[in-house]
Amino acid sequence: MNKSVFFRACLLLCLVANVHFSYAYYTFKEGEFYYYVYDEYKLQVSIGAGEEQYSGNLIIPTSVVHNGITYEVSAIGEAAFKDCLDLESVTLHSGIKIISDAAFQNTSIKNIVLPDGLIQIDRYAFSGCKYLSSIVLPKTMEKIGSYAFEGCITLQTADTGDGLEELEVGLFAECTALHTVHLGSNVKKLLGSTFVDCSELQNINLNDQIEIMHDSDFKNCIKLKKVIIGAGNTELGDCVFAGCTSIEEVEIHEGAVMIGRNAFEGCVSLKEITIPSSVENIAIHAFKDCTSLERVVIGDEKDGETELSTYVFGGCISLKDVFIGNNVKEVGSSDFIECDSIESVVVIRKDPPSVSEYEVWTFTDYVYEHATLYVLSESIDKYKAHHVWGRFLNIKPYRDKLYLTIKYADNGCVKLTATKGENYELTIEPEKDWRINTVMYNGEDVTSQLTPDNVFRTPTITKDGILFISFEKIESNIMSVVSSNVKVYAESGNIVVKGVNAGELISIFTLDGIQKAQVYSTGGAMSIPIVETGIYLVKTPEKTVKLAL
Repeated sequence: MNKSVFFRACLLLCLVANVHFSYAYYTFKEGEFYYYVYDEYKLQVSIGAGEEQYSGNLIIPTSVVHNGITYEVSAIGEAAFKDCLDLESVTLHSGIKIISDAAFQNTSIKNIVLPDGLIQIDRYAFSGCKYLSSIVLPKTMEKIGSYAFEGCITLQTADTGDGLEELEVGLFAECTALHTVHLGSNVKKLLGSTFVDCSELQNINLNDQIEIMHDSDFKNCIKLKKVIIGAGNTELGDCVFAGCTSIEEVEIHEGAVMIGRNAFEGCVSLKEITIPSSVENIAIHAFKDCTSLERVVIGDEKDGETELSTYVFGGCISLKDVFIGNNVKEVGSSDFIECDSIESVVVIRKDPPSVSEYEVWTFTDYVYEHATLYVLSESIDKYKAHHVWGRFLNIKPYRDKLYLTIKYADNGCVKLTATKGENYELTIEPEKDWRINTVMYNGEDVTSQLTPDNVFRTPTITKDGILFISFEKIESNIMSVVSSNVKVYAESGNIVVKGVNAGELISIFTLDGIQKAQVYSTGGAMSIPIVETGIYLVKTPEKTVKLAL
C-alpha cells in the first residue's frame, strides 16, 4: 500500500474514533422538535432524532405545519430521545401508533402514559430508563420489540395489557426492582429471557393461555416463591426457572409436553414436584441441585411416552421418595446420582422402564443397597432380572392404597384409605373451650403449616402416614393470653412434653381424674412412659393439654 494513503487512512480512523456519534434522523425542524416524513402520501411524520438534546417535560404535538403542509404526528422515531439524560417526562397523544427502536433509551423519564391507539413498541425503546417506576401497555398493542424495557432498574410494576400475544426476548430483563407483573389474558408466548435477573419479582400470573415459555424467561428471579404452569402450556424452555432460589411450590398442569434443560436447576427451596403424564421429555439437568427436594412424582397410572434424559435429578441430596408412573418408558444415565437420601422408589409400569444397556448408574450404589424398590406384584421377577432395576437389593410388591391414620383426643382414631401419589387436605376443628396445641405428621411437628382456618395439607402420600393432634384447654384467667411454648404430643408409647421450665410440675390424668404420672421438668424435652393407650390430660403450670395415646 502507498505510504501516504496508509497514513491518511490511519488519520481518518483516529478522527472517527474521537467523534461522538450523533443520531440525526429528520427531514425538517419546526419549533423545538425535529420531524421525519415517513409517509408523504398520508402526510405522516415521526418525531425525529435531531442534533440537540431534549430536556425537561415535553408534550408531543398532534400535528405540525411545514411549508404550508399539515402533517399528522403519529410516531416516535428511531433514537428520537436516546441518551437525553435530562428528559424527565413526555406526554403522548392518542394518535401515536409506533414508538421506534431506542426512542427513549437511557433517558431520565420517571413516568409515561402510553395511550390507547398505540400498536407497536420497537426494540430497546425504553431500555435503560433507570427512573421509570411503572408501565401499563394499552389493549391496542399488537407488537413489542425485544429488550424494550431492559435495565429499567427502578421499574416496580408492569401490566402487559390484553392486546399482546407474544412477549419478546429480554422484554423486562434486569429490571431489578420489578416485583409485580400482570400478564394480559391473550399472552401465549414468552420468547426468552423475558424476566431474567428480575431479582425482586414475587407476583406474576401465568394464565392458561400461555403455550410456551422459552429459555431463561425467569432465570435468577430469586424472590419468586410459587409457580403455577397452566393447562395450555406445552413447553418449558431451557433454564426457564433456573436459579430461582426461593421457589417453594411448582404446579405443572396436565398438558405440558416438554421440560427443558436445567429448567429448575438450583431451585434450592423446592421440596416436592409432580410432573404430569402428558410430559414426553424431561431434559438433562432439569432439576439438578434442587437440594431441598424430598419427593418426586413422575406421572401416574395412565399410558404415556415419557423419557428422562441424563442427570435429571442429579445432586438432589434431600430426595427421599420417588414415584415413577406407568407413562415413563425410559430413564437416563445418572438421573438420580448424588441422591443418597432416597428411601423408596415406586415404579408402576408393568415392564421395567428401559435404560441403556451400558448404564448402571441411574442410582448410586448406596441407594441400590439401602432403598426399597416397589413394583407391581406380577412384575417383580422382570425387575429383578433387569441390569439396572435388578441392582436393588430390596424389591417389594407395590401397594396402591395406603393408610392415613388420624389420632386425636377423642374416642380412638380415624383411619383413612389414601391413594399413593395424592395429597389430602384435613380441617381440624377443636371442641368448645379447647384449641389446637400440636400437630405432628410422621413424627414431624407441622403445627406451623396449618392455615388460618386450621387446614393441614399432607405431603404427597408415598407411605402410610400418621397425623397426631393434641388440644389445649382455653383457660378463663388473664394468663391464658400470654404466649406459651409448651408442646405436648405422643411418641412410641410415651407422652412428650417440651417447653416447661425446670422444676415445674407435670401431671398426667385419665379423663375420669385418675393420676397416671407426676414428674418435675428438667427444662428439656420430657418423655414420660404410659403403659395403657387411651385419652389423657396433661397438666402444666401454663396449660392443660388433651391427647390420645
